[in-house]
Amino acid sequence: MRRLTRGTVTALAMPALLIAVTAATAAPLLHLDGTVDFCLTADAARNLNSEGITMQPAGDAKSDPDRPNCVILPFTGATLATDLSGGGADLEGGIAFTRQSSDLKLTNIHIDITHATITADSSSRHASRSAVPVLAYTDGADHTSITPTGARATDVPLLLTPTGQSIFTSAFGTYPGPAPLFNASSESHLATSLPHLP
Repeated sequence: MRRLTRGTVTALAMPALLIAVTAATAAPLLHLDGTVDFCLTADAARNLNSEGITMQPAGDAKSDPDRPNCVILPFTGATLATDLSGGGADLEGGIAFTRQSSDLKLTNIHIDITHATITADSSSRHASRSAVPVLAYTDGADHTSITPTGARATDVPLLLTPTGQSIFTSAFGTYPGPAPLFNASSESHLATSLPHLP
């Protein structure tokens, strides 16, 4: 039987050591319940209106009479790293866009904080797709803060991805331009106790 040299033993031990170090240094996760407000930007609202396309809540999502260009989606059990580097949320309900006989519905919306993308199931009269990346953002941490009772995000610009543009174009023959589609805001509270913050 071949004997393991000291170098071999060290090499075998390294992956386990790296896993242990990573686990020990990872930021604590907050567990959160709350809502996300998807509010059309002024440019997107104007472009959609010019095409006769309207936006409505779907399923468990809600509208706000005082903010007709917003749809509010609740979530439970979301996670957020205390250093804002990762986490995710599965949103309840969806967002529907309609124009006469054309429609596009986004459901099973998932926010992937680690990769700064938002995926959704999309359905229209032309096609249905599952878990496609429809929106992305680049500076979410600059708009997000940890509070004593949870977390808050304010006016995070969400851009349609190339896939999102394609889905809109397939449904309506156009998409709402290169500017951000939404400014997203979120208010959440702790579902569990707040980890100790240094």
